[in-house]
Amino acid sequence: MSAAALLLGAGSLGRLQAQTVEGGPPSAALGYGLLVPKGDLALPAAFNHQVISVQGTPQRDGNPTPGVFDAMGAFSDTGGGVNPTWDTTILIRNHENREWPGEIKVTTGTAFEYDETAFGGRTKLVVRQIRSKNAQGQEVREYEVIDSFNILGGTSTNCTGGELPLENYDKLTAEDVSRKIKDLGALGVQAVHSYERHHKNRAELLERLDCSLV
Repeated sequence: MSAAALLLGAGSLGRLQAQTVEGGPPSAALGYGLLVPKGDLALPAAFNHQVISVQGTPQRDGNPTPGVFDAMGAFSDTGGGVNPTWDTTILIRNHENREWPGEIKVTTGTAFEYDETAFGGRTKLVVRQIRSKNAQGQEVREYEVIDSFNILGGTSTNCTGGELPLENYDKLTAEDVSRKIKDLGALGVQAVHSYERHHKNRAELLERLDCSLV
């Protein structure tokens, strides 16, 4: 039996398959309910969304907000600077630009630009949560961007983004990474693989990461 078949047999899909083969009805899946139209998205009735950032909007540094939004890392603010009440979150957002026509380049200047010919990069947003009550006494949460600016430019197709599962990655040797990936799941290894390929690009380490994903 293949490894894939073993994983299927041990999981929910495997149990459903066995139940169906035996002639039993499939189990009911309640989930979060039916999707209902809510503006730009269709969501379960109890869910809501809010657009907080749009391509082209002017930022504090004078640059327009770049597009091609991708993955983000979210960090709780520590209460300093613009956040004296500890109600804000810092977002580090990837922009997966590929130098295609119409893209807005992530402009930072040479000090924070890896390759001047590449359009990708990252922006930093500080988002404040505002809590209130509606007419029914239910808590309502809204969000506003109180700061936004470019922090890294000159990258290309920088997929995944967000936080790496290994701390101080750039200081780790290939042997360190090989040892630590044993404790990561598939998504963690994929994130490390993408970062390694776009940054240090160590061939032997990439081969080990490929083997871990097989």
